[in-house]
Amino acid sequence: MPDRGNWRSTGPRSTSLHPYAFRHLIATELDERGLSARKIADYLGHDDPSMTQDVYMNRGVPSNSASEALAGIQPEG
Repeated sequence: MPDRGNWRSTGPRSTSLHPYAFRHLIATELDERGLSARKIADYLGHDDPSMTQDVYMNRGVPSNSASEALAGIQPEG
């Protein structure tokens, strides 16, 4: 089982964050910090990373990484 650390708050208990929203927040934060979908799925206890991507990760946010990787390629000729 992965180490999930201590997420307990030292302040007053908040009842406004639904568990689903918290899981979505965690998946999004881990994704933004560069963890793979497989690692995030393992952390959340999912067998299938595609389910994690479809349900919990913000895949609608465009990334420039592909265009940056291709920027240095020069056509032949």
